[in-house]
Amino acid sequence: MKRLLSSVLAAVSLSAFAAWERIGSLQVADMATQGDAIARLGSYMGNPLAAAGMAAAIADMPTIKFFGPMRPKTPMAFVLYWGAEDAASAATNALGCLEYAFLYPMSISKAEFLKRHDGAVETNGVVFVKGGVFDDSDTYVVFSPDGKWAGASDKVEQATLALAEIALAEKPLAGDALRLRLDEKAFAKLGEVIGEAESKAEAEGVHVKIDKQSLDVLKAVRAFACGIRVSDAGIDLRGSTRFAKDSEAASFGLKPLAANALAFAGRDAVSASAWAEDSGMRGMSGKDWDDLFDIFKRNGADLSRFISRAALPGGDKFTVDFAAIMKAVKETTDKGEDAMEKMSGKLEKVVEELVPRFGSTKCSKGPAYACAVSLKGVEPQWPVAERFAETLPEAAGKPVSAVWFYSLSSILRAAASEALVLVPEEQRAVMKPMLDQFCAETKRGVAGMLWQKDGAQRFFFRISADEFRTVGSLVSSAMMFGVSSSVQAVEFDDGDEDED
Repeated sequence: MKRLLSSVLAAVSLSAFAAWERIGSLQVADMATQGDAIARLGSYMGNPLAAAGMAAAIADMPTIKFFGPMRPKTPMAFVLYWGAEDAASAATNALGCLEYAFLYPMSISKAEFLKRHDGAVETNGVVFVKGGVFDDSDTYVVFSPDGKWAGASDKVEQATLALAEIALAEKPLAGDALRLRLDEKAFAKLGEVIGEAESKAEAEGVHVKIDKQSLDVLKAVRAFACGIRVSDAGIDLRGSTRFAKDSEAASFGLKPLAANALAFAGRDAVSASAWAEDSGMRGMSGKDWDDLFDIFKRNGADLSRFISRAALPGGDKFTVDFAAIMKAVKETTDKGEDAMEKMSGKLEKVVEELVPRFGSTKCSKGPAYACAVSLKGVEPQWPVAERFAETLPEAAGKPVSAVWFYSLSSILRAAASEALVLVPEEQRAVMKPMLDQFCAETKRGVAGMLWQKDGAQRFFFRISADEFRTVGSLVSSAMMFGVSSSVQAVEFDDGDEDED
């Protein structure tokens, strides 16, 4: 016991607070909000058993076992810290420099908490618990003066520092199940790590060039926040990025798109995007696409067999031939493992050439760009522009600088229909009506938008509930078919060889 108390006292006496810098936080909603999100996901998937399993997993979370139930209507938070001594050490072990502390909304008293943990010891206001929340690490817990919050970490200084973030943890989530915030320091540190890693690689003879414009954009970030919400409409990812006022990135997205920006895609497209001038994203030029196709062709993968490209004013439109893709896949698989190995080798060579040519995605001012994708022989029931408006009605009236839409249900329906060529002929008759039923095309799909408001670049991305239902139904039907096939393949031995 004396040895245990001395170790606790030694930890409490540490004064290395300055070594740990807060770089962000992750809020996790209260149990009621989490339960509501799980129930909605279950309804999307059409699988109540899956929802029940997820709900049971949440109720059995290690945090609840360790701290007790969360205080109602109050989120918990993970406070993120950076602890590198210098940029060089961070470049060597960047992930090792990231740590976190818990900030937990307690519903039980400190005395009750001590009873939950055999052998827990309190010294100078710090509770020492043998064993961690997620692993076997020892844990230090510090309670707020009113006992409503507990800061916890495997380092006592982080547990104490976490209590300084109570105001941040109490910020309302406005329906979000999770919300991530990253501070300016996070991006400054990341910029240092990338720069140091580049220098280290060059010194070792590995030529890695980080695009300067993209690095400048990263270093110009002053704050980033995003949240995940599950609603009747689907799963939403919403957030914003604030840049330094004098940076180029701060001027991105000031020029809005014209109304109905996806009308160019027509009725046959399953995917389309449009980016306004100076939106921060550079579209692919004609030469870029030519080089891309040429790299694949030189390495034995002629993309023109499967994809055709037509230039549009300020953009491109592609047509994908799923039937040709599946035919090529079948030809390769029919040839056996050697053919698959050769294909894998070709893809490795493709990647080796693609990285130096397209490895840097530049974020800078540039011309407007639009792109659409259609599937050969497939015409969706609704035009893309109408489907976007149905999926993301929040875009109406906003000065959006970029919009995009794609339909998983349309793509899956077309792909599944052509994929039947890979199914043994005797099973196709069973699979086809099943796929026709479960791969139903839905009007709503996946949509997103960018716009600027109050000096911040804002984004909104939604996977509609309809898309989840389609994917969930397809997965469920595939699982049922797989189980059925497995059962049919089992041989029963009742001991009578003549009747096997």
